[in-house]
Amino acid sequence: MSNQIQPVPTGMGRIWFYRKASPFGAAVQPSIYLNGQVVGQSSPNGAFFRDVQPGDYRVSTTTEAQHSLTFTLAPSEERFVQTYPVPGFLVGHVRAELVEPSEGRSAVASKAFTGRV
Repeated sequence: MSNQIQPVPTGMGRIWFYRKASPFGAAVQPSIYLNGQVVGQSSPNGAFFRDVQPGDYRVSTTTEAQHSLTFTLAPSEERFVQTYPVPGFLVGHVRAELVEPSEGRSAVASKAFTGRV
């Protein structure tokens, strides 16, 4: 997959989303929202990215509760968002967190690509 992925387009930034494989919460696969728009799904062992304009972003997931994080993306920057399941009252929830680029690059290299190239 990595040889098919083009570099970040000039003037844009890239946000990667991924989730580790885990039997806990595997059935909970909510949509991932970027500034209120669905960009993909939190699928176990999956990864995808979106190339976007630099700026402020809010990533959220929703099950019975909503969880979100915010960050700023600079031109040519790659940010990595890991999603992971946590126990909930009625069903599990999926949270998102930013990870360091070195950790994120290593993690997405071993995931199934669930986006589009």
